[in-house]
Amino acid sequence: MGALTLRLHTPEGYGKELECDHVNLFARDNALGEGGGSVGIRRSHCAAVIALADNAKIEAKLDGRPVFTGAASGGFAMVKDDIVTVLTDHIEEVN
Repeated sequence: MGALTLRLHTPEGYGKELECDHVNLFARDNALGEGGGSVGIRRSHCAAVIALADNAKIEAKLDGRPVFTGAASGGFAMVKDDIVTVLTDHIEEVN
């Protein structure tokens, strides 16, 4: 089974590209950021653009082990061709 690629980018110049097999992120439900929920993405996921909640938790795992844990200050995630690209103003990485 092939892997997903997670790409994280901010206008501040933060950039990271990781190999993973699962990405979990928190989406917003409306323009006020209310509601929403967790979205899980695996290989062969349909193409999508997802609005991220404020302080959206992002987790990526490979073989069940975390390879990235952090939070994004809103923004968007785009899923296409086994690549998950996150565009946000700021990412806080948690070790």
